[in-house]
Amino acid sequence: MNLVRVRAFSGATASLDAQLAKGILTERGIHSVLPNKFGAEVLPGVDVVQLLVPEDQAAEAAQILDDFLDHPVPAGPQAI
Repeated sequence: MNLVRVRAFSGATASLDAQLAKGILTERGIHSVLPNKFGAEVLPGVDVVQLLVPEDQAAEAAQILDDFLDHPVPAGPQAI
């Protein structure tokens, strides 16, 4: 299985953000790997945490993360 990067996280919350993204993908049935997540826990804000998925699921994973992380739906009633 060839893994490809769908997202990279950096900054003080990189490890937390990467775990959140991994959980979102797991809920949608997509296996993901955080190969260097421990580096960001040791040096927060310095290291980059990469999120890898199988190559054949990369487009779907990227779309899911875009929907959840980059364009979240506001919670609660919306005034129109």
